[in-house]
Amino acid sequence: MQSVAEDEPLISDGDLAALAQCGQHYDSVRPSHARRTSSGGTLVSSLDFERIVNQYSIQAVRDQWLLPPLSEDGSAVGSGREGENGEISRSRRKSSVRGYRPKPKGKHLLGYTGRTATRWFLSALAGLLTGLISIVIVQVSGFLVGWRSQNVQSLILDPAYSDAYVFTIYMSLNLAGALLASWLCVGWVPQATGSGISAVKAYLNGIRGNQKFTRLPLFIVKVVGNILAVSSSLAIGQEGPLIHIGAMVGSSLSKISGILSKFLQSVQRWNPECCRSALMRAHINGPSLIQKALTWTTTELSHFATDAERRDLVSIGASVGFAASFGAPVGGLLFILDDISCYFSRNLLLRILVANAIGTLCLAFQHGDLGNYSVINLGHSGPLVTNAIEEIPLYIFIGVMGGILGGTFVASFLWLRRNITSRFPPRGKGRAKYQLLEVAIVSVVTSLLLFYLPSFAWACKSNPDGSTTSLRDIANANGEFDATARHRFFCPEGEINELANFHFGSRIEAIKRILTDPSQFMTQTLLSVGILFYVLMTITFGIAIPSGIFTPTVLIGASLGGAAGNFFQETIDPEITPSTFALLGVAALLAGIQRSTISVAVILVEGTGQIKVLTPAIIVVVIARYVASLITKDGVFEAVMVLKKVPYLEQNVNKRRYDAIEVGDIMWEGPVVSVSPREQVHRLVTLLATSGHNGFPVIDPQTKKFLGLVRRDQIAALIECGVFDKSFVGGVEETPAWARPQTGVDKSPLMRWAYHINDDRYDYIRRQTPVQKERKKAPPKRAIKASPRFSLISSRNLKLAVFSALPTEFASVAQNDEGLVYISWLNSDYAKHWVNIGAVMNRGVYVVTEFCPVSKAYQLFTSLGLRYLVVLGGETGGEVVGVLSRANLLPEYIKERTGV
Repeated sequence: MQSVAEDEPLISDGDLAALAQCGQHYDSVRPSHARRTSSGGTLVSSLDFERIVNQYSIQAVRDQWLLPPLSEDGSAVGSGREGENGEISRSRRKSSVRGYRPKPKGKHLLGYTGRTATRWFLSALAGLLTGLISIVIVQVSGFLVGWRSQNVQSLILDPAYSDAYVFTIYMSLNLAGALLASWLCVGWVPQATGSGISAVKAYLNGIRGNQKFTRLPLFIVKVVGNILAVSSSLAIGQEGPLIHIGAMVGSSLSKISGILSKFLQSVQRWNPECCRSALMRAHINGPSLIQKALTWTTTELSHFATDAERRDLVSIGASVGFAASFGAPVGGLLFILDDISCYFSRNLLLRILVANAIGTLCLAFQHGDLGNYSVINLGHSGPLVTNAIEEIPLYIFIGVMGGILGGTFVASFLWLRRNITSRFPPRGKGRAKYQLLEVAIVSVVTSLLLFYLPSFAWACKSNPDGSTTSLRDIANANGEFDATARHRFFCPEGEINELANFHFGSRIEAIKRILTDPSQFMTQTLLSVGILFYVLMTITFGIAIPSGIFTPTVLIGASLGGAAGNFFQETIDPEITPSTFALLGVAALLAGIQRSTISVAVILVEGTGQIKVLTPAIIVVVIARYVASLITKDGVFEAVMVLKKVPYLEQNVNKRRYDAIEVGDIMWEGPVVSVSPREQVHRLVTLLATSGHNGFPVIDPQTKKFLGLVRRDQIAALIECGVFDKSFVGGVEETPAWARPQTGVDKSPLMRWAYHINDDRYDYIRRQTPVQKERKKAPPKRAIKASPRFSLISSRNLKLAVFSALPTEFASVAQNDEGLVYISWLNSDYAKHWVNIGAVMNRGVYVVTEFCPVSKAYQLFTSLGLRYLVVLGGETGGEVVGVLSRANLLPEYIKERTGV
């Protein structure tokens, strides 16, 4: 097989149309040997984050090291089996005969290669963008809260307006913001509901789900909806959505090559009136410097359009969102490591830490204070009194109470969601109406409690600064409204309303004041705030709005802990510092609700600068987590996944009891749906339409031995782009020009792209109507234009319209109600062609025997983030007898099958 010169064109203009049909630019799919650099091919990771080793990846490495190409049977050309007509280049003959190996590529600037520098640049960019977005959310929501509070307070102080009228205005403003935020979620992007942390956690643990991190509508609704929801006085926070937004930013950066590729194609097609001269067209459509720069950038960034790189950037973005929320760069790192991701590389640690520092510095510059770099300011307390040994029983009490409250919250959340959502219609407009009604009820109840509870006489106390002017109660010294100013509300002149300070003022500022000195508030005020917001957070979390629970959790923990500190100081020892117990109350409640330990202890130290609180915090979080686990097994994020029926596998499951169970006892029963190394197109189309599997074992039709695993979306991509042969008996015949091998085996641009198909290629596809309703659907417009003749082929549940279409059109891909892709339309001219499955399949897939203990299989899934495990057995021991998925390892399923 002859080598191709570097200057030889690899693809014609006509073939570019076929590549464009598959959504790829030529430079992003050009074979690596055609580039002027000798960089090797990228070994791509699928969503289960295991490295895929297939025919292309092996050949790419051989090309990099100037080894002879592989033949069809997998042997090296030039090894004595290439035949009489076999030819290899002089360099490859040198490598095979003399054992020559080229020197590795030298490193570039500061000891880093260009790809490593780009990886660091994307990490820093993820931190910068997430930090800037957090500034926008905080500023806009703070402005809306201040505007609403200013107008409500002005109306209260005006005797011309009754209390009922003021409440109606206040309730209407809150209701409008909450309903608009909910309508954006329910009517546009349902995935934006909630905090999104559970979706990020599921994704980073290898679960595909229906979460699409790079959808622009999801990003818009998450940002705008969270701003509206926070400004509507609901008991929610901004921090959970910030983590989700950071994950979306990181995921989008991994696909920046596709964005640049589309921009480059639009530039090439750009031909405005002012640029129709031959000179201008030469600069725009010719090999100009700008076009070369864009082409080079697109090509280099295409290496990061893999699931492994996207996983790292998603982890970085989510960590920056958490770090910016609490001003804790190290805490954000530990949050991802301890609570979110089960698959973590050491090389990622420093990248996350640098990105967290950049994100928090953005907030510091916005505040104008390098000491204030967080969304939730935990305050700067005075020097803490040395923690006495006599206080340890009080720390244990705080931990126990935090665990009880945290476990009760999770249990109440599960009970409410199961009993409320079960009464909703399963889908459609009826369910949307119920969801909007639920949001409206919660908003009205919240407004009612927040407005009228401060009317109690005990909530009023004398103004500490002795001021008797009404202006000081609602404005700062400059006469402008200030969210930190004290509120008079219903109190007489010269007095302030402590409850109104929490209900109508800035909750971030309230948290800071409590953690700084809880003794400035009455104990009954702190208890009222803690109990009220605990109830409101319980009924609010889970409704159809973008929301988080970190801010209300910190407010509740600080209020109840501060109240406990005041009580201990008054009754036990005057030397006790109430601010210490306010901090410990935050730690206890966070650990009880989300079951975090290390990250909670660290964020308290980073956010307050009080290193002496670390030991009491460790005692509190360990006790709170243990007590909460006695009430509910899972934390709040795992509880959300349980409600959504996500097959999430816990790391801390007692796997010793699974030693007595074999994989064969829990794997799926029934015949294994498999494919051969080469399959005809029509059989694959039927297989995708009738099978509910996402992966198919590839089996040798003669020996029945297992060869590898191929994904459903890979098969669909090969058929959609026409990467198949007319015949393979006696050699390949009449293969399309764009699919012809250039060197080695199957090194065409389209085939290279097919090897690197990502798991989110078909995210843009909307789910189609059920199969039984497809008979009433109109055929594809482009197929009708090509030919009005079509026929219906019926095969069980398959209703496939086959058309005689244009030669450049092969097939159309759709998605069913279960989210599985299938071929909805196929060009009849290619129904009998063959697809080379063996070249695409993953040869490095993990396998176990049917006698393997379930504990070992469980460990493989959780430590490597796998999606499937192929089970081998049979008479020879090498036959596929089943496939193990995450659903088989769920504790409920194992107990149902085995009783263990």
